[in-house]
Amino acid sequence: MFRTTVFYDNFTESVAGNWRLYAIIGASLILAGILIFIFPELLAYLIAAFLLFNGVLFFGVAFRLKNLRRQYNRWVDEFWEP
Repeated sequence: MFRTTVFYDNFTESVAGNWRLYAIIGASLILAGILIFIFPELLAYLIAAFLLFNGVLFFGVAFRLKNLRRQYNRWVDEFWEP
């Protein structure tokens, strides 16, 4: 039925491979919360830095998901379309 399981391996890696990005986002949230408690006068700067940092990370996630969608469409064309 299927020639290979490359798609499933790539799909699993694409979905599970993003755990580091989510861990970085979580760690930055925790760090920002701790720094706000310690230095409340730095709140605006910390929030600005946090938003910039996470904006860049989410652009990275968006490009990875775009590539995943492209790979999925190729897989569908190769295995499912007559």
